[in-house]
Amino acid sequence: VRDWVSAYYNNANSFLPQGNRDLVGELIGNRAGMGKDLGLRFNLLDNRLNASVGYYETSDTNRQLGIDSGAYNSFTEIWRAINDGVNSFTLQPGTSETATTAGKGWEVDVSANPSKNWRLALNLSQTHQVQSDLAPRIGKYIEQYRATWLAKAAVPLLLPILPGVVPAGQPATVGTAVRNADAIVASLRAADGQSRRQLREYMANFFTSYTFTAGPLKAFSIGGGANYRSKPVTGYDSTKNNAPVYGGSYYLVNLMARREFKLRRDMRLSVQANLDNVLNNDDLIIVDKDNTGTYRHVFQTPRRWNVSTSLNF
Repeated sequence: VRDWVSAYYNNANSFLPQGNRDLVGELIGNRAGMGKDLGLRFNLLDNRLNASVGYYETSDTNRQLGIDSGAYNSFTEIWRAINDGVNSFTLQPGTSETATTAGKGWEVDVSANPSKNWRLALNLSQTHQVQSDLAPRIGKYIEQYRATWLAKAAVPLLLPILPGVVPAGQPATVGTAVRNADAIVASLRAADGQSRRQLREYMANFFTSYTFTAGPLKAFSIGGGANYRSKPVTGYDSTKNNAPVYGGSYYLVNLMARREFKLRRDMRLSVQANLDNVLNNDDLIIVDKDNTGTYRHVFQTPRRWNVSTSLNF
């Protein structure tokens, strides 16, 4: 557009063959992707300030999706009970379901060199993704046989019963197994039309470094940065029309120092020390939570340091 600004646009389509099959043995089909992005790039102040602003849209159709084994185990136990011990439901290895995800967002990148020795870098992003068409095959299977199963709702399940079929305190009957499968599918489909689990809408990264070229600190570089992650979607509240339930946001601060040594005219040795999570943020990261409680969390990577060397020649 001008010497200091340019525009870009990309559009791409892709597909990925998938050999997985659904619960009745049919191939789930290809995974299809679409993406487009457009934006502006800026080159300012004699190339000392570079920036870009971009917008993107993506879609991921027929993405492979795992299902709680309790649902498949329920089908097995239902058919065993109805057919006097004969299991007419055979689960194929690698059985999968599918889902579709559509997303859009913005991204801003800025890099600057206020002086010959000083560098700054900043990245900001905002993204929104929505899931749809979750597990269509398993729902269709349940509806196909619901009347047959419920006609035998009082029939007891046969021992031994596979795990994940009979919730604690419930009778071991066909009706219970049907309700269990319904609950598993309903929990999965709670995300339909909502942001996907673990999506963090906002992210930011900042880093700055300075290299000394004279004086007693010549050949030394020091730097530091921070990473911010907004609250993630951890589950859905069934009492509020499956509204997203969020975990907590967090930020980390990191530092580095590097020293370069000139061994020969064409050989340089670099020694770098990194200190990550300087403030030792040890808050638990919740990854699975809904309106009834927290089910799973992971630990934040604790403060740590490392030293690395590289030889260039």
